[in-house]
Amino acid sequence: MGAGAGAGSTVTRLHPLLRLENATLPCSPRAALLLGTAALACVLTADPARAQDGTQVEVQEQVQDQGHDHPDRGNIGVVRDEETGDVIYVYGRGERRIGDAVAASEGGVAGADLEIRPLLRPGEILEATPGLIATQHSGGGKANQFFLRGFNLDHGTDFGLYIDDMPVNFRTHGHGQGYLDVNGLIPESVERVDYRKGPYRADTGDFSFVGSAFITTVDRVDPFATLEVGSYGYRRLVGGGSVPLGQGDLTVMGQAKLNDGPWELPEDFEGYSGLIKYATPLGAGDFQIALQLYDATWAPTEQLPERLIGTPLCENRFCSIDLTLRGSTERQVLTANYQDDHWKLTAYAQQYDWELLNNFTYFLADPVNGDQLRQFEQRWTWGGRVERFDRLTDRLTLRVGTELRMDRIGPIGLDETI
Repeated sequence: MGAGAGAGSTVTRLHPLLRLENATLPCSPRAALLLGTAALACVLTADPARAQDGTQVEVQEQVQDQGHDHPDRGNIGVVRDEETGDVIYVYGRGERRIGDAVAASEGGVAGADLEIRPLLRPGEILEATPGLIATQHSGGGKANQFFLRGFNLDHGTDFGLYIDDMPVNFRTHGHGQGYLDVNGLIPESVERVDYRKGPYRADTGDFSFVGSAFITTVDRVDPFATLEVGSYGYRRLVGGGSVPLGQGDLTVMGQAKLNDGPWELPEDFEGYSGLIKYATPLGAGDFQIALQLYDATWAPTEQLPERLIGTPLCENRFCSIDLTLRGSTERQVLTANYQDDHWKLTAYAQQYDWELLNNFTYFLADPVNGDQLRQFEQRWTWGGRVERFDRLTDRLTLRVGTELRMDRIGPIGLDETI
């Protein structure tokens, strides 16, 4: 139960959310560490009464101040269903961007616009960008394929993404340039999404020709725990919370997600994500440091020749011809940020390990051993960016900056398997 509004508004949770149903989750040591830490944060920070009482008093005072002379002041601004009498809640965006936005094709999404959005894949968070479509192939652990403004963006070649000012796209990758994998993102950790649609901009780099997005994660969250169970073996457990630490807040979240999908070959997707973030005031600005963890394995089902569907080899479009395909990915990202009225500083380090077995043509090139391919890559990445803001006059602002990045890649390759 909670109250919310659009971007630029404050969302208040009246009590921690807890949805539990009977389900079984395999628990590896890494998953136990992530989820156990999140559960501990929930227990240590649970204080629902404070938020609930404060919110109710504030709302009551506002109603009384605005409608003390009205004969029906309790219903001011309230819209009810004519048949049931139930209150109808309408969520809208409250940001005023005239004079700030460079173009009408950019904006921001936050608050209830994100909270009430149904999500099956983390990539659907980016669909908050009007007109953007995120699809999936080769399993839930592979990067989404994106479409925007009539462009096929492949796996992110022309759509740039930053999470807490850290560039997520890979400048090179064993599967495709600009590879953009957001499957390790915990939806509950997202505070807002700012987006731009349009041509290349200097501050967003190589992969923003069609568009770009900037995700900001939460600095503080009320303790919560959620268990979701669905069809085709879908199970998701997520929890987290924040505790005061020094002058700031320490936020911890953990997620375990399992899914088989509708395929003849069960996808057996098993993914674990974690977020540990500390945010505190520092000098004239704010400092944040965050560690994001992601580990996933899955068994993908590839594309099929249409003429094969309905034959003894393939009963329907959910069948699998190559039952040996597998995928795995592992990613750890450490990001540090500082921002005040004039400076914005970011530094990050990343470790990445990825492997995927593909079979696009089955037995076309090699009728004996098959055409299966193995793509793999390991890398370390270090980088950062520095920006300086100065208001020269009431109508003129100067912004300068630079971004540096180094990728140490290896081993990387494309092999034929037997």
